[in-house]
Amino acid sequence: MFLLVYLNLFNVSYNFYFLFYSGITAVQPALQKHKDCDNAVGIVEFYSGKIAYIYCSRMMAAGQEDSTEIISTEGKVTVNTQLMLNLVNIYEPGGIRREIPQNYYGRFKQAFVNEANEFTAACLDDLKLPMKLTGAVQAVKIGCALQEAMVTGNKIWFNKTGVRMERPQL
Repeated sequence: MFLLVYLNLFNVSYNFYFLFYSGITAVQPALQKHKDCDNAVGIVEFYSGKIAYIYCSRMMAAGQEDSTEIISTEGKVTVNTQLMLNLVNIYEPGGIRREIPQNYYGRFKQAFVNEANEFTAACLDDLKLPMKLTGAVQAVKIGCALQEAMVTGNKIWFNKTGVRMERPQL
């Protein structure tokens, strides 16, 4: 989702040049059978000269934490950097704490409902979607290529029309 926000928010050309992804499975070994990681980094470089740096971790000891920072020369947007389950802060002799969602479903339950409702309204009531469909398609395309890069350990290259290509030669 953050990639879709990035593409739409900063009007990034959807033509990406190359991407690379690397990760490890340190906490949840069962992920290996699905060719997945619990800690990974991805880099997507666009023909426009912009770069998306993606960090993904399932290693948060306190529970499900997913934050996004989008940084540009014009400013910065942060999403979910002050994670909370509710609006309650607990003040104790040892400090102040708050509860956070303990799993993926707990974190995104309402988001799933909202997205289903928005999509249904767009289909049945001819309402406009909050994001461009082309951005969603590109985010999925990038996500699939990132997964392939992680599994193979190779950079994945694309030409300016979005077609896969071998590494460009100088």
